[in-house]
Amino acid sequence: MSAKYDVIVVGAGLGGTAAAKTAAEKKLKVLLLERGRRPGDKQMSGSYLFRTITEEVFPGFEQADFHKGQIRVAGIDFRWMLDNDEKRYGVSVAPGAEVMRNWMTVYRNETDEWFAEQAVKSGAELKTALVTDLLWENEGAEGARVKGVVTDVGNFEAPITIDASGLNSLIAQRSGLADWGLDKVMLGLKYIYRVDGDLLRQRLQTYMDTDGVEVDWGATQMLCGSNPDHFGAHATGMPGRGIVSICFYSALKEMVEARVNIHQRAQWYLNQPTCKRLIEGGEFVYCN
Repeated sequence: MSAKYDVIVVGAGLGGTAAAKTAAEKKLKVLLLERGRRPGDKQMSGSYLFRTITEEVFPGFEQADFHKGQIRVAGIDFRWMLDNDEKRYGVSVAPGAEVMRNWMTVYRNETDEWFAEQAVKSGAELKTALVTDLLWENEGAEGARVKGVVTDVGNFEAPITIDASGLNSLIAQRSGLADWGLDKVMLGLKYIYRVDGDLLRQRLQTYMDTDGVEVDWGATQMLCGSNPDHFGAHATGMPGRGIVSICFYSALKEMVEARVNIHQRAQWYLNQPTCKRLIEGGEFVYCN
């Protein structure tokens, strides 16, 4: 027999926890499902959040403990690669823009757990489970609708299911709301390295802002390109945590056509001068 709720939210990232928290505050019975061991484990974000807009949904975010020791991003060095990576063009967004003062680095393993805690405090139920299929009302008939989810720990029913499971959602595909062909699928890969915090400060050339917050002016290049495949790659140093988070994104269709894979692109980026210097002497921790 399926457990029944008013709303089921699949995915306990920022979007999912915001939806669960908002619904719970409306006195709805909410189930929040997360397939990772804990919220944040499967997060592929680039490790930045704007404080003000997040504070609107999650009051207390700006003063949360996980900001202690984190740095502000005051600039971006963006480069576009052309002609099989032989040419690069780009722009640097210089430090000083007021809007950047709210753009903070975050370690999403920490922030997403906090977001989930706020949803639970508002009344949502958090459960670790992998959604494998959907439950249907009048399946195959005109007017069929989703009435819940099938998971590895049981079935759950609700008149509303919110899919916040990620960009390439299998749930959205099964529901018929999306059709993910090769041209619409992006693969993401994240590497986490542990590097001495003082070394990171030297390599990032951080400085103290007038409000006492440490600032990264954008020393590590963000690289993107379209041949031999469409990709994006960037690294985020967190001296206060002794962590470097490196993300890679690549279009599946173009990788297949170019006969390359995301791990090849990742190794290429790890050997680019700014990234290689950032993680030199560091310890590889994990990837997802």
